[in-house]
Amino acid sequence: MSAFLLGVASSLVASILFFLIARRRNWIVLGRARRSWQLARRLEELGMTNFFASRADYARYRASGHLADYLDTAQYRIDIAGYWMGHGNETEAIAQRIVRSLGRKPGMTVRIALIDPDGPHVDAVASYLGIPADEMKGRLLASLRNLAQARETATDSVRNRFSILTYTEMPLASVIMLDYGSASGRIQLDFKPFRRPRSESFSFELSSPSALYDTCTSAWIAVVDGAAPYND
Repeated sequence: MSAFLLGVASSLVASILFFLIARRRNWIVLGRARRSWQLARRLEELGMTNFFASRADYARYRASGHLADYLDTAQYRIDIAGYWMGHGNETEAIAQRIVRSLGRKPGMTVRIALIDPDGPHVDAVASYLGIPADEMKGRLLASLRNLAQARETATDSVRNRFSILTYTEMPLASVIMLDYGSASGRIQLDFKPFRRPRSESFSFELSSPSALYDTCTSAWIAVVDGAAPYND
């Protein structure tokens, strides 16, 4: 009899423990699901439509993996406040793609503002990126000249809608704004960690309408608006 009672008690204890463990696991799962849902809702409210943990993520999680293809999704205007658009100018021949896109879209305007090679922050930015200042200045000049040469080969209509600019403010991110001022506006902000390779930069995209989108676009549009025309 005692053995029977011991067996019943053991089974009961095991059942209780199983129930408590299962319930705790369910609580953990439900808690994680709730936090994930809250985060997703918050990001949606902020207008975040994509996040890229590295440059490799562009090909995985953005329909337009290449920069030129991404820019080509704009319908009305492109505004860029970049470092020197190294990937686009050195890898993708972005300048000619922009000229062709402007030729296909007669209502579009493009403004590209890059760091002034003679500006006050070139040495500091070069140190932050972990490259010699002379190398950075050379790459800036190469990108600006590449863009200027492509612009010069274009028709008058395209040249009038294609602005190449330089700015002297300290850059905190490389920024691409597509269709600013429209209901379909987007902004992509790319951040470069201290002295890490360009492939390890991370970025996110915001879409209109949202307060954070408005904050970011108004800030970086001001950089482009205040930039000076580039004269080789």
